Amino acid sequence: SGTRVDSVTTGTPQDLTDNNTVTQTTGKIGNAAFFDLANSEYLSHADSTKLSVQDISFSVGAWAKATTFSGNSVIASHYIQSTAHKSWKLLYYSSVGKYSFSVSSDGVTRTDVDAQIFGSPVTNVFNYIVAGHDSVNNTIWIAVNGGASNVVSHTGGVHDSTALFMIGARNTSDFWDGAIDEVSFWKKTLSAAERTELYGG
Repeated sequence: SGTRVDSVTTGTPQDLTDNNTVTQTTGKIGNAAFFDLANSEYLSHADSTKLSVQDISFSVGAWAKATTFSGNSVIASHYIQSTAHKSWKLLYYSSVGKYSFSVSSDGVTRTDVDAQIFGSPVTNVFNYIVAGHDSVNNTIWIAVNGGASNVVSHTGGVHDSTALFMIGARNTSDFWDGAIDEVSFWKKTLSAAERTELYGG
């Protein structure tokens, strides 16, 4: 509870601030953060060089279990919808009924890749969702539960937004309802083998 301590980052830790009292529940590994949609709960960190991206490869992953899917439901993001500060977001998109990963090269327009191979998730079940940007091959991708990835072409890199880095929301909207566990952020593209290992572990 309270501040979530970053014990992994080299140098200045990227501890997460608790907004509106995010509680905890049994996670996939130890405890997970539990987000109550009715309270607009989320965890956040101010924009920083360690969390910023541009035309680089990066990946983000998490175990997530939804109590409900009420509209768009964000797992993690660095994204402001209504201004020119879109960077990336990992979420459940209600319009397609799938997990999805969105990026923007200019802070305004966006490119999406949906987890079509996995299909539609159900509530009250943990899934491991991982997605990323591959700056070498100019693609974005998403995979669920160690399975094959959906891939979409994307050029121009990813906008360096000044938005908050958030877990459980996007710019204080599209709140997650349920548990999120083991969130990780890498400045590299995870290989298929690494994604499978993370899911199996």
